[in-house]
Amino acid sequence: MRPGARNGEFAMTIPVSPQVVNTSGALQGGLIATLVDVAGGQFGLEYLQDGTTMTTADLFIRYLRPIRQGSAFAVPRMLRSGRRALVMQVDVYDDGEGDEALLATATLNFAVINGATPKLPDWPRA
Repeated sequence: MRPGARNGEFAMTIPVSPQVVNTSGALQGGLIATLVDVAGGQFGLEYLQDGTTMTTADLFIRYLRPIRQGSAFAVPRMLRSGRRALVMQVDVYDDGEGDEALLATATLNFAVINGATPKLPDWPRA
């Protein structure tokens, strides 16, 4: 997985390769769920207050279409940022040339808990 920006928004990308596909040749659903979780987690770091950290509380994902080549990218969007929870929507797209098809959509809830606040990674921001 690689962080970056897509159309001015934070995104995480995973390439499709023979090592990460299921028996039908599509990117494994578990890896798409992992992509969603990692993208949401990294995105959520910017919303934490000092002395807090976060952990995944739940993740609900709808798989809409398979991806068999290229890369999938996940774009998180904050729905609610509170003292005890961060709720996001994360959409996963195909990086297909010209037509970015929606592959999956997820809602993700992170519990905000007391703890050492993680340092923001040093990569380009959207």
